[in-house]
Amino acid sequence: MASVQTEGFPGFPLHASMTPIMTPIQPQQQVAQLPRLAFRVIEEKGILIQPRQQMAHVLSPVAAFIWTRMKQPVTLAELAAAVAEEFSVAPETALTDCGEFVDDLLARGMAEVCA
Repeated sequence: MASVQTEGFPGFPLHASMTPIMTPIQPQQQVAQLPRLAFRVIEEKGILIQPRQQMAHVLSPVAAFIWTRMKQPVTLAELAAAVAEEFSVAPETALTDCGEFVDDLLARGMAEVCA
């Protein structure tokens, strides 16, 4: 079963100055990646670089798939549907996993909720 894994993120604590997201992202809300981050795919894994923080993160193939779709604003429901189709997982599982990954990106200041 494919799931969203953020390799390189576990054990990476939030900076004290970052405020955690109090309310989880909702399926109808649009999110997008922040343009100030660099991203490359190497050997099916995504490398996400925060130049200002001088940090690099390795994303699993599923997480990299989600990140590339966040280049333009997209709803959580649309992300989950794409993940469910691409990786043959149950829509409910995809929605839960995508929501957790997006919430993590938002909490780290790597994505934003669009109006």
